[in-house]
Formats: sequence, structure tokens, C-alpha cells
Amino acid sequence: MSDIVEEFKKLLNDKNKDENDVQRYLEDNSELIPLPFLAGHQLHESAIISKLPIGNGYISDFAYLTKCSDYWNLVLMEIEKPKKKIFLKDSEHIKFTADFNNAYDQVLSWKAYLEEENNTAELRKRVRKLMGDSPIANIPFYVKYVLIYGRRKEKQDSEKRIRMLNQKNTAEIQVRTFDSLISEYKSKPLLPKMILSVWKENGFIIKKVPSKQIEMWLLAYLNSDYIKIDSKARENLIAQGYLIEKWEEGEYLTEDGKMDKLTKYHSLPDGLIKAVMERELKEEGKL
Repeated sequence: MSDIVEEFKKLLNDKNKDENDVQRYLEDNSELIPLPFLAGHQLHESAIISKLPIGNGYISDFAYLTKCSDYWNLVLMEIEKPKKKIFLKDSEHIKFTADFNNAYDQVLSWKAYLEEENNTAELRKRVRKLMGDSPIANIPFYVKYVLIYGRRKEKQDSEKRIRMLNQKNTAEIQVRTFDSLISEYKSKPLLPKMILSVWKENGFIIKKVPSKQIEMWLLAYLNSDYIKIDSKARENLIAQGYLIEKWEEGEYLTEDGKMDKLTKYHSLPDGLIKAVMERELKEEGKL
């Protein structure tokens, strides 16, 4: 834990580093990526999407899906340069910097664009394959926004600054400082996540997979028409027991995400579950 935190602090304090350096570090150490607006089913597919196009030339740095029984949230995240200031240096009149206002206005621009129903529908279509084919994919879909900006030391000794920054938080927008990622991680370490990037019209590349086991069922319902696997991620998945070769041959992996149905069948003890699977395999012409 301490190595990740100390390296991240060093990165944040380096004035020569920008938001791209931060993004790369967070992709490599995805436990630090915060997850505001989580719904009851938590992070969908343990997946964070890197550089998701929103439309109108807008691109979010990170995005993720989360759902409950009644709705989906798609959370869009903007990351700014760590060295940018939140407040002007004025002890009498506390005001936000132009950089902060510009960053917050950018998030508001995303929101205004996506308040048009057709634009939200297009964005939903872009991530639709990740949502699966069950009826729950068609429940209401909402967009939330996160801005990662600035350092905690700018506000920690000023109640007014704290209040002013908190007023920027709404039911749809959350502003977090970079230091909040560290404190959140220290208080309750988040699980590592899979990193996806966009591919083709509605597909995704599995860009990075943590060495630690994660729940991942994408390969149970998406084939190579919609999923491409980076070579390093492929090695990690195979090391974790996923039968990637079977998936590459056209077999969907079972709901535990690792085995194709025939291999799963042969691994089961005799009983009802195996009998049901045997009937299914015979109907599919695989037994």
C-alpha cells in the first residue's frame, strides 16, 4: 500500500508531470481510481473505460458503468493537471481560479450536451454491448460526472474555501481533490480494475488486467467481434485460469468467466446442475 501511495504523491508533487502522467499511473494502479455514484451492484464488470468519446468532440478521461435493479449510471471523469490551483491567492476575497472555473465549465458542457435525449441515446449505444443482452440492459440510464482537480492543502485551513468547493457538488457532479484518492485508498482500499479502451464502433480492447483476480464475465457474453485483448492482458488472464484459447476459438466462457461450457460440464460432479448443462450441450450439438 505504502509504495503505491508514496509513488503517487511523488508524481503529484512533480511540476513537470501533467494529467496524462496521472492517467497512466492510475491505469497501472487502478486501486486508486475513485468510484463515486456507485449503485447497488457496484462496478460493472470491474471495468474502467479509458478515453471514452462522449460526442461533439468531448472525451472523458475515465468512465464506468454501475447499476441497481432500477437504473444504470454511466460515470464520466475528468482529470486535470495536479499543479493547477483551485483558489486565487487572496486572503480577503476568496475566488476560484480561471483554471478551476474552466475545468468545471467543461464538465457542465458535457452535462448540457448530454441533456439532449438523442445525445444520451448515442452514448448509451456506445457502451450498450458492455451492458449485456438481458432485460436489465433496457432500464433507465443516467449520466453522472466527476472532476478530479487540485490539492487538499488549498482548502484544509479555511472553512469558507471548504464550503465554496462543497457547493460545487450536486446530485450529478462530484469534485474531488487528488489527495482524496489517497485518503480513500488508505481508509478502504478499492479492488484493482480492468482497464478498457474503445475499439471499432461498439467494441472494446481489454487494455490492462490486474495480476490480482477480479470478477470478469465479459467473455461469457461478448465474442471477438466486440472484444480485443491486449497481449499482456491476455497473458494475465491465462495465468489467472481463463481459457482464452477456447474463447478465441469462438466459445463463450461460462458465467464464472473462465471455462467454456463443455469444460465446465466435465468439471462438475454428477447432479442436477450437470444434468441441465448436459441437456443444453446436446441441444447445441456439443455432446
